[in-house]
Amino acid sequence: KAQREGAAGEFNLTIYHDYNETMTHLDDLASQYEFIETEVIGQSWEGRDLKIVKICKGGCGKKPAIWIDGGIHAREWISPATALWTIHSVLSDERMMEELDWFIHPIVNPDGFTFTHEHTRLWRKTRSDHGSILFCRGVDGNRNYGHHWNEGGSSNDKCFDTYHGPSGFSEP
Repeated sequence: KAQREGAAGEFNLTIYHDYNETMTHLDDLASQYEFIETEVIGQSWEGRDLKIVKICKGGCGKKPAIWIDGGIHAREWISPATALWTIHSVLSDERMMEELDWFIHPIVNPDGFTFTHEHTRLWRKTRSDHGSILFCRGVDGNRNYGHHWNEGGSSNDKCFDTYHGPSGFSEP
C-alpha cells in the first residue's frame, strides 16, 4: 500500500495504477474540488464504468473545451498514466482551469486494461465476444470508429490484434 501512495498519502503518479485505483482516485478528486465532477458515460462489454472527469471552473460549457482520452489499447499503460498526470497538471495551473473546460477519459478500454493487469500483460484489444469459431475475443478500439471504418489498416480476422469489429462503433 505504501508504494501505491506518494508523500503524505497523496496519489502516486510515478507508478501504474489499475482500473479500480484509477476510478477511486477520480471520485476522490471530485469530492475534494467543487469544480470537478465525474460522469459515467456508459458501460464496457463486461459492465465496467466508462468514467470521465470534468474540470470546469465556473461551470461546464462556458469556455473552449479540451477532450483527452487514454487507454484505448489495453497494454499501453502509459496512456492512462499520462491522462492522470494531465489531470494533476491542470489542477496545478490556475490559468488552464480559468481559460478551458477539461474532459478527460483516462481508461477507454477498461476490460482490456484490467485483463492486462490480471491475466495477459500484452493484450491489446477489448474483451468483447463477436462469435469467433476459434474463440478469439476483442476488437481493436482504435480501428472501430465509424468514420472510414474498414477502409484499410485493420483486419477482418477476429484473431488479429487489429480486428476492426463487426461494424463501426460496435464497441461501447
